Amino acid sequence: MAVIMQFLLTMIFLVGGIFLVGIAQEAPAFNALIFIGGILSICLAFFIPFTVARRGMR
Repeated sequence: MAVIMQFLLTMIFLVGGIFLVGIAQEAPAFNALIFIGGILSICLAFFIPFTVARRGMR
């Protein structure tokens, strides 16, 4: 069950980050903050599986 939750959370962060990066060009204000939020969300999506896998190897 934990693996499924990890996968869903990773996909939400990844798709949400891609959405934020794409919408940043069209936003009337705070373009840079939306773009940075999208990049951070994508980075978090890649960081979660590595952290969980590393913790499981102990």
